[in-house]
Amino acid sequence: MAKVRPPHTNRLRMMLHNMPRKEMSAAFIASTLLLLIFMMSSDTETDMSSKDASLRSLKAISTTTTIPSTCNAALSSDFASSSMVPKVSNDNARRLAQGGYTLIAQGSGPVELVGLFSMALSEIQHSSNIFGSVGELGVHHGRFTSCLFITARENEKLVIADIFEQQNKNEDKSGNGDKAKFMEGLAVYGLEEKDLHTVFTGSTLEIPMNWSQKRNFEPFRLVSVDAGHTELLTKNDITIASCNLLIGGIIVLDDVLHPHWLGVTEGIFNYFHEMKGNSRQQLYPFLLCNGKLFLTNDLASHGKYYNSLKNNPVVNMFLATDATMWGGSSMFLMNEAEFLFCHSPESFNAHDVWASLVY
Repeated sequence: MAKVRPPHTNRLRMMLHNMPRKEMSAAFIASTLLLLIFMMSSDTETDMSSKDASLRSLKAISTTTTIPSTCNAALSSDFASSSMVPKVSNDNARRLAQGGYTLIAQGSGPVELVGLFSMALSEIQHSSNIFGSVGELGVHHGRFTSCLFITARENEKLVIADIFEQQNKNEDKSGNGDKAKFMEGLAVYGLEEKDLHTVFTGSTLEIPMNWSQKRNFEPFRLVSVDAGHTELLTKNDITIASCNLLIGGIIVLDDVLHPHWLGVTEGIFNYFHEMKGNSRQQLYPFLLCNGKLFLTNDLASHGKYYNSLKNNPVVNMFLATDATMWGGSSMFLMNEAEFLFCHSPESFNAHDVWASLVY
């Protein structure tokens, strides 16, 4: 039986070793040492088989994000056929926007505004002849998935990934998706399981970086990332999304700045930093709404999406370009890119606006 030392024990040791002594109060040293002694006392022999999944995960992703040789990030213009016929009927899409999504169990935050913006952005993409797959990593029961899928056109493939019943792979316990409930939720807006091109059940660590090539679907036009919530898993999932993204495609990352899932925020900011100077995989945020950060891989597309939303009188009532109304900054800036921030004026019904955007 091999001994495995808890990783947080080593982190505490490194923290104590590296911290300047003048910054360490006696109280801090005492409390930290007590915690360290407690953790070391529980560091008994551990059956390696119970640690296999976590160890494989830590080995699968390095601390620094690297570009896999199989990654085709920002090189893909393999668009789907440009038909504007919707995959979901407009009547079903409008019913979902008007509140039908509540028939699907909630797995994330409010979806009215992010659903509204997903529809508006999809029309901008389609008008720019950007057609590709639509998907989500971490679907839970599929409420936000429905907001994405109703934007799809008839030739755009639908792709999902979740651990579902394989909860032993749920390292951060961030959700408990149910495959049967997800499939039932499709019926709310007129889809069936056969309408899905790819259903991946398992950890996102098991998804190849050239996923779209392996499973024969066009790279993503629009993809949500809401699977793992640790720093390492977030970087892994963002890398999968960016490696399988069309030029001008959009990634929607959930739980950014969420106080209960700070690993997501740590992961995306570390990703930004590690991709500095890497035009192939760098991402540019243009909208933060209800904890979901909308990003694209192309600066020209960033400008198009930012300005189109800002200047659209139908949706800009829900947007702020700065925080001056709350006594804050005169500009929202992240990764050296301007982004918009959503809010919900009480005088406007987001459901009605969302339904009016269905095309």
